[in-house]
Amino acid sequence: MTNLSIIKCKACGTFNRNLDYCSTCGELINPSLIRKKNIEKRKKKHKEHLKKEQVEAENSLLYKLRNHHFWFIRAVGTILYSVWVIVMAVGSFLAWLAATISA
Repeated sequence: MTNLSIIKCKACGTFNRNLDYCSTCGELINPSLIRKKNIEKRKKKHKEHLKKEQVEAENSLLYKLRNHHFWFIRAVGTILYSVWVIVMAVGSFLAWLAATISA
């Protein structure tokens, strides 16, 4: 026995037998190929998003200061970054403490 698949094209409504593309309009109708195409599209979009985030991070002031070619600017950038991390840690602790006390 052979597997016979009859798929209706969503674009034009034509019924097709054992085809990946519609015989009338050429639209992709194979579900596994559609799924692969969508997965590839999502992967590409995710890679573009990660690349955009990396570019934005590299354009930040602290990143530029910490990776400057002059040692004094790098030291100032490292100190500012350390102060920023400490302030964020203290703020996070205070937020956690307030949430714990109020609960």
